[in-house]
Amino acid sequence: FRSQNKMILIMDTSTVNEHELDKAIIEDMIIESSLSIADYYLNINTPITILFGDECCNINNTDDFNVFYDYCAKLSFISPVSADMILDQLYNREQSFCITVTHNLTESFCESVTSIASQGNDLAVLYIGDEDTEKLSGIMSAGVNLVKAGKNDTLTEILSA
Repeated sequence: FRSQNKMILIMDTSTVNEHELDKAIIEDMIIESSLSIADYYLNINTPITILFGDECCNINNTDDFNVFYDYCAKLSFISPVSADMILDQLYNREQSFCITVTHNLTESFCESVTSIASQGNDLAVLYIGDEDTEKLSGIMSAGVNLVKAGKNDTLTEILSA
């Protein structure tokens, strides 16, 4: 993922509609990926803002990262605020490079991502799940950097992509 002066990470904390084991795996992958991305930007001295649900966390230093890390240990995936709602609000206010970590390929999410990309905005999507549909092709054809991670992939494989 490319470095810019301002980084935004959207972490999808909406309900994961899977069987309990798959649900736990997907939630853990979203948290671990988000923590790893935040840690990467912290290590290259690039501030990152993490948006999830109706909450926000700014990471400018190790103390900020530790607060976010501790918060993630207690995080529940019950937010009524979806990733596409956050994206739509974000790109109505400002432009910046954004990474979205999601498990949800709803029609509205795909429409938001392709619309934002078609306006010349630079964004990436890390999709955690096993859905392999035309939706993924549509996102990529819009010029969005897309990384797909299955439930059996390791974090190293995901983030090296």
